Amino acid sequence: MKNSDGIIFGSPIYFGEITGELRSFFERFLFSSFVYGGESNAPKRMPIGMIYTMNVTEEICTPLYSSIFEILEGNLENVYSKPHSLKVYDTYQFTDYSKYENYAFDPELKAKRKEEHFHIDLKDAYDLGVKIAQDSLKI
Repeated sequence: MKNSDGIIFGSPIYFGEITGELRSFFERFLFSSFVYGGESNAPKRMPIGMIYTMNVTEEICTPLYSSIFEILEGNLENVYSKPHSLKVYDTYQFTDYSKYENYAFDPELKAKRKEEHFHIDLKDAYDLGVKIAQDSLKI
């Protein structure tokens, strides 16, 4: 990380939160500079990206999870910079839904969403990477 010009973090969203592993990383990485007033563990200010993937739709996510993302991104902004954020909604989980106990999601609707939207999600992720690279040249 010390030699990075920018960082992109990514996590699936489970129960409205990033994974426990990424949460643990952030807690240990950010904690000392916030709580004890010590030096930041961040080697320098740099552009940051956050990519969140989730099974819920944007209509469900926004009222439930927005404040969680804002708190995390606010903490990252204090150490690095204001993160670029990409939220990928209604993701396709399995290549064969019949192999899993799945009562919450319609496999046909998930496949349709993937067909219609996955290429857009990929382009958005690429564009986020471009923003990180461009911002790293400004710092």
